[in-house]
Amino acid sequence: MLYFKFLQNVMLTTEVLLLAGCNSSSPTEENLSILSSSLTRNLAPKANNNELQALAENNNKFAFTIFDKLYKNEKGNIFFSPYSISEALAIVYAGAKGDTKTEIASVFNFNTDDDNLHESFNALDLHLKSEDENYIFNPNNAIWIQKNYPILEGYLNTIKVNYGANIKVLDFVNKTEESRVIINKWVKKETNQRITEIIPEGGVNQATPIVITNTVYFAGEWLKKFDKSYTKNDTFTAEDGFSKQTPFMKQYDGNYKYLQESYYQAIELPYKGEKSSMLIVLPDENEYINTIDNIESIYQNIKDMSYSNIILKMPKFEFSTPLYDIKEYLKTLGMIAPFYGSADFSNMTSDNSLFIGSISHKAFIMIDEEGTEAAAATVVVDINISLPDNVITFDINRGFIIFIKDDNTNQILFIGTIVDI
Repeated sequence: MLYFKFLQNVMLTTEVLLLAGCNSSSPTEENLSILSSSLTRNLAPKANNNELQALAENNNKFAFTIFDKLYKNEKGNIFFSPYSISEALAIVYAGAKGDTKTEIASVFNFNTDDDNLHESFNALDLHLKSEDENYIFNPNNAIWIQKNYPILEGYLNTIKVNYGANIKVLDFVNKTEESRVIINKWVKKETNQRITEIIPEGGVNQATPIVITNTVYFAGEWLKKFDKSYTKNDTFTAEDGFSKQTPFMKQYDGNYKYLQESYYQAIELPYKGEKSSMLIVLPDENEYINTIDNIESIYQNIKDMSYSNIILKMPKFEFSTPLYDIKEYLKTLGMIAPFYGSADFSNMTSDNSLFIGSISHKAFIMIDEEGTEAAAATVVVDINISLPDNVITFDINRGFIIFIKDDNTNQILFIGTIVDI
């Protein structure tokens, strides 16, 4: 399960993995039994910055691979957190052996040194994690198991030391619906009420022994906020060619990193604290498909950006994605063994019938002037001001691609295509 949110931009995603088996009063999260390692999370992992960047690079390779699958198969706007998916599968990978392990590693670009991988994920997670009045990035992991289900101590240690995860005991057999509700409530709480039902009715059953959830919450205020008095309706042309009126925010005096190439423009908007930023790629007219086809190399070209005076015109919007079935996309990439009865999760459990039943992902994003969730009435004002010389107009009035990224490692936190407002 994954969730993500912004203040200036609110973005949420949730990742859920259901692992299936071949085989009193309603509980609440507060009174659940906890199965936990006697160890504590390692808050000083040894991974250095080069190792963090290497992990981020491998994670980003997966990001573009799954982005291609979603873009070609899902309709409308696309938005998701590849980081959340990678971290959730790293937790699964810790329990895998044999072909199951090999296939996960191949699809997600995990290295074969398990200790180094999990320690590096821990270091990257702690590097990304932040919470202050201007900037929040808060990843959380929880594992939910059927009571009396056998979990190995070594697995408990790995997920606690490197991911801070405990295992919460439910009764899927006798209290199936109550268990589903508890997990959904946890996700709702961790995603600030934005993702309310990551597991639909029937999504778990009496044969469900394990559910792995990952949530990511992000909240960041723009380093340079938009003045609400400049916001007014203007025209956005959707992917189908239909034009509509929607509120556009404006800045007349921005100094931003900018890049213009033969078929696209790109701009980088930093958040307060300057730990992360939003990268916006705007294809030229009739160049959208070409831009999508080259989006990985475009992302790598951001090092060539330089500061320019920009008039920025950007739509306000928010939307939630449908529930993405990530499992089916991973199967097309060659990850087959983990989804069948022959799967080998013997580093996790002594139950040799365990396999992954489903992988679901859902996200939310909101962009406005203030960087808050609350939507205020827009004041429409036409204005004339004096502009600097050599100013560039960046008018996001058609389909575009967005990234939310960590500026130190270039780890992609979120990626999306906005083709309709």
